[in-house]
Amino acid sequence: MEYLRYGLQDDKLVHINDVPKGLACNCLCPHCKTTLIARKGNKKAKHFAHYNRAECNHGTESALHLMAKSILAQSLKVYVPFVPKTEYDFSKRGRVMAFERAVPEEHLSDTVRGDVVLYNGASFLNVELKVTHAVDLKKMTELFNLGIPTVEVDLSDLISDFTTEQIQQRLLAPQYIRLINSPKCKAIYARLILGEWKEVHHNSWGTYVDDCPKSGKRAYFCDYNRKGGPTECHECHCLRARPALGILDDTEKKDMLLCYGYLDAIDFNEIDKIECLKIEENHISSVDLLMKDGQTKRCEAIAKEVLRAAAKTVQPPVQVTPRPRQIRQPSLEELERRRKKEAQRLKNLMQELAEREKQEAARKKQEAEQKYNQGLQDVQNFDFNEPKNRRDHFNQRWCRCTECQGIKLYEEFVFAQHGTGECQACHDAKRKTMPLD
Repeated sequence: MEYLRYGLQDDKLVHINDVPKGLACNCLCPHCKTTLIARKGNKKAKHFAHYNRAECNHGTESALHLMAKSILAQSLKVYVPFVPKTEYDFSKRGRVMAFERAVPEEHLSDTVRGDVVLYNGASFLNVELKVTHAVDLKKMTELFNLGIPTVEVDLSDLISDFTTEQIQQRLLAPQYIRLINSPKCKAIYARLILGEWKEVHHNSWGTYVDDCPKSGKRAYFCDYNRKGGPTECHECHCLRARPALGILDDTEKKDMLLCYGYLDAIDFNEIDKIECLKIEENHISSVDLLMKDGQTKRCEAIAKEVLRAAAKTVQPPVQVTPRPRQIRQPSLEELERRRKKEAQRLKNLMQELAEREKQEAARKKQEAEQKYNQGLQDVQNFDFNEPKNRRDHFNQRWCRCTECQGIKLYEEFVFAQHGTGECQACHDAKRKTMPLD
């Protein structure tokens, strides 16, 4: 749960730890300007609460906004990104600039009010503080027409808990500051305002986007040209948005294309002002461009309108309701027939398994007999009187029995040494003829 830890006391923000508890704090809500009560108990964290009314849920956001404006007005320092001259100059870094004075909440025109305007002699810089809402397309267009250099500082992730040191660091951190407008690169920001972000897809043929404004179909383009930069779309000559990430838009648009194909034969370097900007369904439907030579050109997104009309005429698919599946219960006769069939199948399977085991045993017995006979033929001409072991080409060890003079395997002997010994058969026959005591 987010607690309100800052309140207004004599038009100054104070922390909950710096005021007495209860209504003695004499504080107001930074958003709705109603009375606050300081709750400093032992069960919950110390915080401010609205007295005799429901919570407005915007006090923390207003407190963060007011504190950021106060810190910026006191420090007079902010990070300013590098101002590009072309679409490919975004790799250079900006710098921290110090200013002479600051004016919070200054009206730059009848419709535009800056959060904090920093002055350094005759030059100035408008600083917008993003707490809940970023600079929208309407305000960006007005800043473009007025030629006001503007940067935006992202403070949206500090709403739950923030300190003075965190805000001071955020004002000098390049990753949280982006350039909203600069009169030195009007062509780039004209593309940003008038363009439409399209998702980039890939297939075996290359990189493409759907619904090109000029053809209404899929349009392909190459990722890189011979000079090393992103090439233009084959249909409407739009540029890939990747080089402009650090300044023009959020990093979420790294796989997007900034498309402005509905602006046919428009030189962005000659655009002076953007007027009569009409937005329908988050798309620009028409716009009037005031050129530097005084001419006014109206551009309408005709291809988008055609595509929208075609999409509305497509009939939705017919919803077919599947019929419920009927489960048939088998009868007793069918169950008995299934049982007998399964029992017969198991019986056949066991018989087949027994037959295979019988065949395997006969095969092994036959191989053993063949091995025995071949080994016996190998050792028929051996001289077993010599004191050494005799082996056949199967590496079987053979010995000669001293009783029956038979040649047998070493495993059939009770005792054998150096090729001779007493076999098991002769040993058993000798024991049967021995007299009993």
